[in-house]
Amino acid sequence: MAQDPAIQAPPADLRPARLEARIVAGGVDALILFALLPPFVALAGLTVLAQTDWLAQDPSGTEWMWGYLVGGLWLLTPPLYFTLGAMRGDTTGARLLGLTIRGDGRSRPALGSALLRALLTMLGFLLLGIGFMGSAFDSRRRTLGDRLSGTEVLEAVVES
Repeated sequence: MAQDPAIQAPPADLRPARLEARIVAGGVDALILFALLPPFVALAGLTVLAQTDWLAQDPSGTEWMWGYLVGGLWLLTPPLYFTLGAMRGDTTGARLLGLTIRGDGRSRPALGSALLRALLTMLGFLLLGIGFMGSAFDSRRRTLGDRLSGTEVLEAVVES
């Protein structure tokens, strides 16, 4: 019985991804996530406006609460984006740069590893990149999130 090519192990000609490629891929991913923010803000504003006669009175605390709740749903977007991306084997930024995310045994990360990696990646961004500095000292160029979740980012070896 033939294996599905989507779940086969990647070719052996992969190496740890270069730091500059990871930075550019992260920038692309950040742009995508920030592009998703305005629709959530607009939806939150419309939620508040739809509940009140905004020409006659200011919204109440409950109406604002619903607006904040709807707008706050955006906070679920980054962990969902990075978790699903890791489980698929790449985020949009990684795919554009030819990078792939692999777990132990060079298979795609499982849900637990992908979620842990996503949360640690976001924490690394929030801590001004401190979580990423370890990749400069690791032979496999893994960040703190990669090490703790058992993942690594790889790229194809290009022969010159």
